Amino acid sequence: MSIITIDAVKCTSCGQCVEECPSFILTIEKDIPVITNEKACISCGHCVAVCPEGAFEHDLAPLKNMPELNQSLAISSQQAEQFLRARRSVRKYQSKQIPRELLIQLLNVARLAPSGGNSQNISYLVIDDNSVLKEVSAATRNWICGDNAGSRRMRFYKVFIEKFMKLDIDVILRDAPALIVALAPKQLEPGFSNARFALAYAELYATSLNLGSCWAGFFEMCGQAGYQPMYDLLGIPEDKVICGGIMIGYPLYQFHRLVDRNPLDIRFI
Repeated sequence: MSIITIDAVKCTSCGQCVEECPSFILTIEKDIPVITNEKACISCGHCVAVCPEGAFEHDLAPLKNMPELNQSLAISSQQAEQFLRARRSVRKYQSKQIPRELLIQLLNVARLAPSGGNSQNISYLVIDDNSVLKEVSAATRNWICGDNAGSRRMRFYKVFIEKFMKLDIDVILRDAPALIVALAPKQLEPGFSNARFALAYAELYATSLNLGSCWAGFFEMCGQAGYQPMYDLLGIPEDKVICGGIMIGYPLYQFHRLVDRNPLDIRFI
């Protein structure tokens, strides 16, 4: 039995589903799209989403899970530019806890980020317990200030971190009320790239929820290095790896100017 169903009454044989299939496994037979190799299907749902008549149903990418675009919610290029330029790395947070329902809403958008081959292999660990966050920060410091301080970069980080430790300032997690950790299967690529996409979605969408975020770079290095005490602390399964992390919380201060960067460096061929 095929994983696709076509409403023959609605289908106009326009062929858009065939043209858009990234795996080239759809064809038109007797004026109806058919799948030629189900095993090669990556369940991306392009065929369902592109059909202008809503005639396409796919068992692995159901039509009911793909609501129609609401054109009234479309934003202009100027609005999009301001939205993107307004994002800042937030390093000062209110002590206010984030409702878990809001974190679930945030990650329900993050999970929709693109992934290599539609692998969708990212899972999440959210740490919002202050005592555990302090342990995570301490474990990260221990890793950086331990045997890993051999390279010039790590020696710099060690001096930087120890300097602020004396001032009782946490430069690892910045006293954020929550840390979102992206995990991927150890043996399945491309976990690290997928995590970057997903966390980028999360940090951008966070601004619409009045939340601020910042990439937890020190923690990421520690996790990606496979530091076992960190994996033990967080109960990371043996078949998973830490691929990324972002601090998140309600910003203590509000920014009033858009971000600027180095001039565009571009070359056309």
